[in-house]
Amino acid sequence: MAAEATLVSGARARGLDPRVAALLDRMVSPLCGFDKSMAFSLRDGLMPRIEVVIPQFAALHRLLGLERPLSYHIGGYGLRAEEAMMRALGETLERYSHMVISGFREAQMPFVPWREIAASGAFFGPADFRPFTDAQYEREGFPFRRWGDDDPITWIRGTTAANGADVLVPAQAVVVGYVPRQSGGEPWFTAAVTTGSAAHTDPRRALRSALLELIEVDTTMGHWYSGEDARRIVLDSRVQRVADLVARDVPAHGLTYTFHYLRNPDLEAHVVACVVRSPRGEIPACGVGVGADLDLEHAMYKAFLEASAIPHLAMIGLQQSWASPDSVPDDLMAFGDLDQNVAFYALPANAHVIESRFGMDDEVAAADLPPFAAAGVDRDVTHLLGTFARAGKRLAIFDFTTPDISDLGFSIARCYSPDTLSLCLPSYPHLAHPRYRAYGSPKETYPHPYP
Repeated sequence: MAAEATLVSGARARGLDPRVAALLDRMVSPLCGFDKSMAFSLRDGLMPRIEVVIPQFAALHRLLGLERPLSYHIGGYGLRAEEAMMRALGETLERYSHMVISGFREAQMPFVPWREIAASGAFFGPADFRPFTDAQYEREGFPFRRWGDDDPITWIRGTTAANGADVLVPAQAVVVGYVPRQSGGEPWFTAAVTTGSAAHTDPRRALRSALLELIEVDTTMGHWYSGEDARRIVLDSRVQRVADLVARDVPAHGLTYTFHYLRNPDLEAHVVACVVRSPRGEIPACGVGVGADLDLEHAMYKAFLEASAIPHLAMIGLQQSWASPDSVPDDLMAFGDLDQNVAFYALPANAHVIESRFGMDDEVAAADLPPFAAAGVDRDVTHLLGTFARAGKRLAIFDFTTPDISDLGFSIARCYSPDTLSLCLPSYPHLAHPRYRAYGSPKETYPHPYP
């Protein structure tokens, strides 16, 4: 399933919307492109009619002195090839911004201990950033260290959503491409992910998407590492377009899809998980996509697209694991990237974990879900900023737009809150984070399934 791909180049793309073709020509090149190439992942008769595009990202890890590339998780999914391509190009620019922003902003990124700048704009300090338990820190092979008041770290400047004031945030928390200066005594105390970042030609739309992603990941982590329910959504007239989409584009005897509603304790948006299952328990057996939006149908559509890509991503991960057996560890405490977990749940023996977290019996009609609704980009942004403020959540906003990204007509928004849960590496959940009090007692369990 989905084991082959057809490569395309921007320079050879024809018959596309001229705007998409122009971006492909400027962004995709084996010599100097943001992406070296783009691949359409092929599907079989069991898969829905969804286009899945997987770019080959430029070798930017070399700029950071790394021997191997990071796990970038760049992909684009859509009902049409152009939709999938645009999503893939947007994600490419997100990842690119994280890899190069430190170089563009180096002069504005002080390398000092918290104690020296605590009174001059530090967003938070070591005392209220203890994501891991003592037992986790003491575990053999645990990669993170405690952050102390006198440890020098690199800070990046943003603005607070509360009043627009300048604020300094640890670069490790918000920049994926930042490599801790261990030779200078900087501890590695957390790992950033790009969730909470968004690219768009409209800066306000980028900000809206970034804010929604913060709510999405807070909700998914809160659900997975606690006892929160995930009620199955019964499709009704409120989500008729999603019901029609599934009926039309999912083969009758193919993969099965169920939608589950994830509750957030105090941040107002719809967060939906879409579970994809093999009807005969074959590889890939199971996976989960997730989406967040103020419009319920849009959240479900996003989750459906991501879930539809999971079999493709899982097969790629399993092919890598067969070539290199260590890429999917036997030790559940050793999942250190967001590829291994997807491949893990593609194996039939592990599908029971997904089934236990996304049951079929506890259900809710779509019509009975909260009445959040989209109201246009400006009102949506106002609502989302307001829900963070009403919940008492600190929120920092960053502009990661570099000159070359701006030249393409895009903006990159990055949002971060120390008061919400971030997407963790699968075997290293933030079990000591105070946010879990709102979800119930956290527990160390199987690695989360999210890519």
